[in-house]
Amino acid sequence: MAWEDRAYYREGPSYNGGPKFIFPMPSKLTFALIITNVAVFLLKAFSTTRVAIGTYGPLTFHDGVAITQPWRWITYQYIHADASHLFFNMLTLYFFLPMVERLWGWKRTLAFYTVGGIFAAALVPTITVYGPELFPTSLRGRANGIVATVAMAGSVVGLFAAGHLEDALGSFGRALAILAIGPLIMALVILLWFPETARRELEDLNPEDRLGPEHAPAPPEPAHASSDPPAGD
Repeated sequence: MAWEDRAYYREGPSYNGGPKFIFPMPSKLTFALIITNVAVFLLKAFSTTRVAIGTYGPLTFHDGVAITQPWRWITYQYIHADASHLFFNMLTLYFFLPMVERLWGWKRTLAFYTVGGIFAAALVPTITVYGPELFPTSLRGRANGIVATVAMAGSVVGLFAAGHLEDALGSFGRALAILAIGPLIMALVILLWFPETARRELEDLNPEDRLGPEHAPAPPEPAHASSDPPAGD
């Protein structure tokens, strides 16, 4: 009799076919938010309403639109630039939001989700404007790419850290309070040691940008072919 015929194998979980990945059903609020975001994305991409969504949905601070059209602070949270943006945001929701909902209930969690999006809308433009001003033009694109990559890696590590801290401390609120120390320290470092960029020209912050074309390094001269005749056999 083979070991597959034993009772404990037949009655227990089967592992035939390799490892199995089981994704639990999301909570009601998480499911509703994912469906809403996907629906808005599809409407924006394929529906005749895409012009209205693209015009009146995103948040913009140009000409004071963020003040005269305050609904944009909410609607922008459901609009995504492309499929990858939507996928990674929904993946974060799937793994993160149910933990909060189990502790707070769906009403408080929805309020947390909405208010957090409003605060992010107020803070992110400030950060994205301040960062590029610190680098000269020749390095700005590369530096912004590195900063964005580190930020995405930090968001993933933060989710894992929040879960481990919640298990260790028995409180999700305490876990978030500990994780909030990092951004507070970073804000203090920026205030104390980073340069003030308000009302200053980029050339003052980055003297390299002040150099005109006449000061640019000359391109290397092309290599000239040898004038010696080829050696005979």
